[in-house]
Amino acid sequence: MRAIRLVSAAGLAFIFASCGGGGDGIAPPPNPTVASVAITTPAAPPTFGALGRTAQFAAEARDAAGAAVSGVTLTWASTNTAVASVNGSGLVTAAGNGSTTITASGGGRTSAGVMVTVSQVGVFAAITPANSTIGALNSTRQMSAQLLDSAQNPLPSAAPVVWSVTNRGTISITPAGLVTAVTVSQPGQADSVLVAVGPTAITTGTALIVTQVPASVVIGVPAGDSVLRTTGRTRQLTATVQDSNANALATQPAINWTSLATAVATVDATGLVTAVADGSAMIQAAAGAVAGTRTQVVLRYPETFTLTPTSGSITGAGQTVMLSGTAQDSTGANLNVTWTSRNTAVAEVNPTAGASPSTATVSRAVGAFGPATVQIVLAAGTRLDSAAVTVNVPASFATDVQPIFTANCAQAFCHTGPTPTGGMDLSSGNSYAEIVNVAAAGLPGQIRVIPGDASNSYLIRKLEGGPNIAGTRMPQGAAPLPQATVNIIRAWIDQGAANN
Repeated sequence: MRAIRLVSAAGLAFIFASCGGGGDGIAPPPNPTVASVAITTPAAPPTFGALGRTAQFAAEARDAAGAAVSGVTLTWASTNTAVASVNGSGLVTAAGNGSTTITASGGGRTSAGVMVTVSQVGVFAAITPANSTIGALNSTRQMSAQLLDSAQNPLPSAAPVVWSVTNRGTISITPAGLVTAVTVSQPGQADSVLVAVGPTAITTGTALIVTQVPASVVIGVPAGDSVLRTTGRTRQLTATVQDSNANALATQPAINWTSLATAVATVDATGLVTAVADGSAMIQAAAGAVAGTRTQVVLRYPETFTLTPTSGSITGAGQTVMLSGTAQDSTGANLNVTWTSRNTAVAEVNPTAGASPSTATVSRAVGAFGPATVQIVLAAGTRLDSAAVTVNVPASFATDVQPIFTANCAQAFCHTGPTPTGGMDLSSGNSYAEIVNVAAAGLPGQIRVIPGDASNSYLIRKLEGGPNIAGTRMPQGAAPLPQATVNIIRAWIDQGAANN
């Protein structure tokens, strides 16, 4: 009886045969050793003419007798992956111009290298920008051209370029590819930019349309005086729509006219401006979202201009002078007038402005006694006239001067009472006799009030704080009197210091 046993150990199969109680084991031969790796495809080393193109490689492991060894894992490699890469299944992909070597390895052996070359071949030409529009005459656009391989990848090296355009005349182009807009393209008549690139002059073209996009509106300034000087007078304005290079659009769009101050001037749909009243009006011309403006001044000329009376005088307290003025343009329309006093310290005028015919009241200024003459001016537009008003109002001791003493000097413990300061009582009923032609107590030789000579009167020097005074300025310990108040006392003294 025989028995056979198969025993496996450490990857080897042992066969045992036994007869009776004994037996022998026989080991089979080991797997074949890999002697070489060979790349079997492609038959000829490929040259890629475009990036991204692929080729499938295959390889096999062989024993010493050249027989294929199965079950061997192969690893692929490229010596320059920037030129071509290879994946784990042997698929080679072109990446950049140049040469690289592809190998396969397995079982401790590496194949001989297969040289792969990538050399892009230009088969197309591309223009940038493509199918574009220029929006203004004389504007430019730089064109560029590029050779492409069959996979639409640009070639890295520069190629000779020859530029040209179709002959519709809307654009011109320089040898460097700079396009200039010449005229507006007609509908359906766009010019084309043409280019021949590379040693084989691969050609292509792209459409380029010239149009004019409204960028501004310019309002024409009429010849002559730009100021409207009569009610109802008109001025015809024009408007031109321009592109961004200030070229007038070949076809002018409709204009929408507007006055932004219709109380001064109006404008109709044709751009005719009509004067209404004095002032400034902004006239706007719009073409869609683009607009321009121009200021229209209305300053109507006073064809008729009168002022009456041309002189007057104010000689008493509360007295006034009435003036009347008229200003009209050539159509008889009343104009606005202004009234001005050339010396408001002498006389004031009210109102200071109004519409013709206008009446104004001239009154003396507070503290003004004169004699003084002031010009009261009537003005309208560019014309003016004036009336001479003389103010010569006697200063009153009782109504003008004494109230100043009472409010500022005739106070308790000052210039009033049985023992007034400096022996001078300035209370009502006593003050006149205390100051007119009376010697100053504090500074011998000085006269308190010298009739007709305010500047040399000691009272004025004490009030104004001038030189040659004894003690301090008056009122003592208080703020100085306003000069306008002191001037009332000055006027009374210069007019003779009457006890009036």
